[in-house]
Amino acid sequence: MKHLLFIFTLALLTLPGAVFADVADQCPGGEAECYCFSSDDPTSSKDFMATSANQCEQICLTEADNDFMLNRYQVVCNDEEGAVVPIANGTIGGEASLFDPDPVVPNLSIQIPGFAGFTQPRSDQGTLTVNFIAEYIGAVYTFLIRVGALIAIVLLMVGGFQWMTSRGGPAIGQAKQRISTAFLGLTLLLAAAAVLTIIDPSTVNFKPLSLVEIDPLLFQSTAGEEGATGGADNERCSQAERNAKKDGECDLPDGFASPITSNGSGDWSCNYHFREDDYDWQHIKALDYSATFGDPIYAPFAGNISYSTGTGGVKDRCGNQIVLNSGSEQITICHVKNFLNERGELTPVGTRVEQGAVIGHIGGACCNGMAPPTDYNWSQGGKCNKGGTPCTNPFTNESCQCQPYEQSGNTSGPHVHVTYYGNSDLLTCHK
Repeated sequence: MKHLLFIFTLALLTLPGAVFADVADQCPGGEAECYCFSSDDPTSSKDFMATSANQCEQICLTEADNDFMLNRYQVVCNDEEGAVVPIANGTIGGEASLFDPDPVVPNLSIQIPGFAGFTQPRSDQGTLTVNFIAEYIGAVYTFLIRVGALIAIVLLMVGGFQWMTSRGGPAIGQAKQRISTAFLGLTLLLAAAAVLTIIDPSTVNFKPLSLVEIDPLLFQSTAGEEGATGGADNERCSQAERNAKKDGECDLPDGFASPITSNGSGDWSCNYHFREDDYDWQHIKALDYSATFGDPIYAPFAGNISYSTGTGGVKDRCGNQIVLNSGSEQITICHVKNFLNERGELTPVGTRVEQGAVIGHIGGACCNGMAPPTDYNWSQGGKCNKGGTPCTNPFTNESCQCQPYEQSGNTSGPHVHVTYYGNSDLLTCHK
């Protein structure tokens, strides 16, 4: 019996920790690589070591004082198998830029003995993995198992002491009964977790929550009758494109196709998102495409897709937005009606779509009677004049003819606005 008691006591010390182990630290050694870079040139970055996303952002803030082009940071590390694991990313904080804070980790007001604390949520391909609930339940259950086992061991000791000090009679029977009951309770307590683990490990090894991340909307400057494609100014855009194709190089394997036609063509303009008189093609990073409300939006290049809904804020004049990221190149597409593909379904966030795939439908039609903020300068002057049923949810297939200004964004009418962040010069790759 002493040997059995030793085995079960040993199991008490090891089993709960094995069954309810926390997620392993993503960065062996406790340090990660911190990259500070410019969204205009993601491949040119500064590399540091950091122990948290907050520390990385603070490092990049300091670096940005000396290099004003730096505006993004990313934290990655290699796991035990050598694979690169993205931990966090965001915009370097500053007076004129957005700041993406790390998710808030709960701080328990009543600590659970033996619980080391919650792990930091992980961000990967547009999905935030949060393990707070699983870790809390596991910590409470582990604590209760240990408390129950401790009580059982105390009862065993009391029964043993009662047996040793008794001189026969009923006292021995009571001691045996106490020892048997305590031993049975300890056995059932430890066996319960072991049996559940054998039958179905998911009953004791709780899975984390996977949440779709909604990125902060990037500020998009807008001006003029957006989507206009005629006039002398637009001829200067065409000349800039010809110069770009003559003198520049494109790193996109299949080029940058039009987002408004399946064959990659379509009318476009650069003059309302460009301020320099010489129309230098290397500085043109945003284009407008004339289009009709509800028509499909096609992926200009292959990449992973994500979405953001408009909120109507000062820094949120883009309206509903699609983000397409190839790894080295990224675009934002503003003034979107919905995020549905050619089948009328939502393509999951993080899915890779090929060039020419339908990734949404064209919006930018502000409903009649809407009163956008005064900083929505190109939605003022009666531009919110579209009749019909208002759209409500860009993630569903609705029959609607106009949008609230929060979803249509700062625009004078339906069109596609694209802003480009990447290694290549936009007009060099433009088809």
